[in-house]
Amino acid sequence: MHASSVLQQLDYFGTAAFALAGTVQAMEKGFDVVGCLAIATVTAVGGGTVRDLLLGNTPVFWIRHQEYLVLALVTSAVTRIACRMFPSIRPVKKANVLLDSIGLGTFAVIGTQVALKTQNSALVAVLSGLMTATFGGCIRDVILNRYPVLFTKELYGASAVAGSTTYLLALAHLSSYRAFMIGVLCTVLIRNISVTFDWNGPF
Repeated sequence: MHASSVLQQLDYFGTAAFALAGTVQAMEKGFDVVGCLAIATVTAVGGGTVRDLLLGNTPVFWIRHQEYLVLALVTSAVTRIACRMFPSIRPVKKANVLLDSIGLGTFAVIGTQVALKTQNSALVAVLSGLMTATFGGCIRDVILNRYPVLFTKELYGASAVAGSTTYLLALAHLSSYRAFMIGVLCTVLIRNISVTFDWNGPF
């Protein structure tokens, strides 16, 4: 499979993973089908929307490429139906963390790439990666009346920043594809290890 195709599939996977997580959390709050679809969509495309608006990339990505919107909605609908029909398959915490971390890493690196393509500095690129990866979840948490995980001591935002930074450093020596994969892997490892061993930030 061509490298660009793999990266595209990872982007779709991240979108679906975030939509799934948003749907499950909305169901836990008792949201109906419309509410679940809305939360899933916000979680999946919210960060990228904020990024595009701040970087001046308009219309935002999901208007130009509506397959992301369709994927989020379909994932949400399928997740809701599956959880209603088979309650025992509702994702357990470890699986949810793994899926979320892959989406987190993928979106962090993609956000960094988008900023670099518009000739922004490395600092702006890392912040763009952080926004892309986490702001959708922040909006979701506010709607669900939860304290956003980004603002807790969990190494959530730090995992995204680490992935973005690793991607930038790797890009100086490796191909874009390899740098992308290393950046995503960095985020996935930090996020999952921190959850497994209950590591938190010092402040």
